[in-house]
Amino acid sequence: MRPPRRAVRGALAVILATASLRAATEETQELEELWPHAPGASWSYDRIEIQWGTSGKSAATTVVFTLGDTTFVGGNIAVQPLLVDVGSAVLEPGPAFWWQLAMARPDLGARLAVPPSTAASSGLVIHDAALLRVAPDEIAAYRDVPAIRAWLYAEPDLAPGRAWRLQLVPDLADSVFLDGTVVGATDVTTPGGSFPAALRIRYDVDYGWSDATDSLGAVVGRTRAQTRGEMFYAPGVGPVLARETFVPVVESQGTVPPPPVDSTFAELRLVAHTPTPTTVGAGSWTEMKRRYR
Repeated sequence: MRPPRRAVRGALAVILATASLRAATEETQELEELWPHAPGASWSYDRIEIQWGTSGKSAATTVVFTLGDTTFVGGNIAVQPLLVDVGSAVLEPGPAFWWQLAMARPDLGARLAVPPSTAASSGLVIHDAALLRVAPDEIAAYRDVPAIRAWLYAEPDLAPGRAWRLQLVPDLADSVFLDGTVVGATDVTTPGGSFPAALRIRYDVDYGWSDATDSLGAVVGRTRAQTRGEMFYAPGVGPVLARETFVPVVESQGTVPPPPVDSTFAELRLVAHTPTPTTVGAGSWTEMKRRYR
């Protein structure tokens, strides 16, 4: 005797729902494993920075990131301060994004609140998240005021070719955008070890067009800048390699004077990862708020 059709449909619905839940759970675990986020976890990187231009510079140092305790912005968005400890003086003043934005968009003028030059920086726009959110629906960086996304590292769909766009600094400009693209899995080796099948994601920032002026302030043309970077994530470890190039003038119109910096390159290569929580200073969150508002 065959079971009633209603019972068969009900059983099938339960099976499909269970399979769907399992798939969603596995997908969520995959996303969150890309950046383990226990408070106190830390990552140490070798960093190199190179500037090309009228006063070319280069530097090598060690950068250590440590995740702080969970706090909230905007009332209910759970984030963790990603604290930066720089082993020596940095080439650029303040967090890398604000420095590059100031270079790319001088037309923003007084509206651009650049953090103080004493602020530590990873040296890379793509790895300068002050407030990190690792959740089932995203890996993202947030600002405190306004409480908006400052960067989008990954979404749950990690299929090669998956792309997304995020408008950056909407309170300052309407033409600055981040484009992220999942490239796929690749093997990576750093001083910290070999990481097979690390997930490679490309990040491109388009700063939009900006008026270029001469020494008297007259508009002589327009320029457009870009940041091009990529990060490699090893499941269970986090970012193991990050590198980017910033080009202040990737395209121009008119007679534009040369920028003081032709381009910059920076790279972080993982040396050591400590997933076990360590003590994080009590004053860290206050310092983060002062720097990134």
